[in-house]
Amino acid sequence: MTWQYAVIGLIVGFSFGILTMYPTIKKSKKQKILQQELAKTKNELDVYRQELVNHFARSAELLKSMANDYHQLHQHMVSSSSILLSTEGNEAKPLENNEAIPTIINTSIKNQSDEEEHPPRDYTEESSGLLRSKEEENK
Repeated sequence: MTWQYAVIGLIVGFSFGILTMYPTIKKSKKQKILQQELAKTKNELDVYRQELVNHFARSAELLKSMANDYHQLHQHMVSSSSILLSTEGNEAKPLENNEAIPTIINTSIKNQSDEEEHPPRDYTEESSGLLRSKEEENK
């Protein structure tokens, strides 16, 4: 009879152990899944950061190249302005420090500023269409 109690005790103990361990097994599976997702997300973040660093490094190189090209263009304009803008008796100032700007550019800038001061010809002072209020419609 004692061995029967021992067998019954073992069966009850195993079943109780399995029932108590079942929720923790589920939690450990969830933890493994979450750890895998975390590792994947960290890897994606590292890749993104590296792409961001590469992007800004390339952008800096392009900006430096653009500044160099602009500087070369400016030097070209300065060196050729004395030749192109000079006349026989009167020598125009070269384009050093943006002192002399061709008259075509000056006149186009003046024309643009004149146009901006006046409203367009089709402009009316009153509102029309959907924006007209009921008070304006009664007038």
